[in-house]
Amino acid sequence: MRIVTSVLVFVACAASSAGAQSLKEDEYRCRASISGDRLLTVYESASGYMVEGPWRILSAQPASFRSVKLAITAVIDRIVEYDPQTRERQTIPFPDAVEVVFEGADENELILNAARIWCATVTKAQTSLDGKKPTIKPAYKVSALTPGDRKLGR
Repeated sequence: MRIVTSVLVFVACAASSAGAQSLKEDEYRCRASISGDRLLTVYESASGYMVEGPWRILSAQPASFRSVKLAITAVIDRIVEYDPQTRERQTIPFPDAVEVVFEGADENELILNAARIWCATVTKAQTSLDGKKPTIKPAYKVSALTPGDRKLGR
C-alpha cells in the first residue's frame, strides 16, 4: 500500500501573518511529504525560488525513548533548485550523500520536523552565502495534516 503524507508549514516573521495565503518578502514556506520510500522536503521563498530535497528512506522503526515514538533514516545526494525568473530547475549533486535520522511522536510530527530541519538548513546555507546572519525568528503554523492514522511501513 502506498502511503502519501503531507505537512505544510508556513514560516513567517510574525505569528499573525503566518497563516496568510500569499507570502510577504521576508517569509518562506516549508513542505514535506512521504510517498512509499521517498521523503520530499521543499523550501519556497516569497519570490517563488524553491529548493527541493529528494530523500530516500533507508529504514523506519519505532523508537522508545522520551516522547519519540517513530524514527526514519533517510539519505539525500542532491538538491533541486527552481528559479522563478528563468523558470528552470537545476539539479545539484552532493559530493557525498548525507544521512539523517528524523524523529517524532507520530508520523505527522516526524514530517513536520523534517520540514523544519530542511528550512533551517536552506536558510542557514543562504545566509552563509550572503554573508549575513539570520535576523528573523520564525513562527511555525501547520496548515495541513495527515489524513487517517497510517504509519510508516504499512
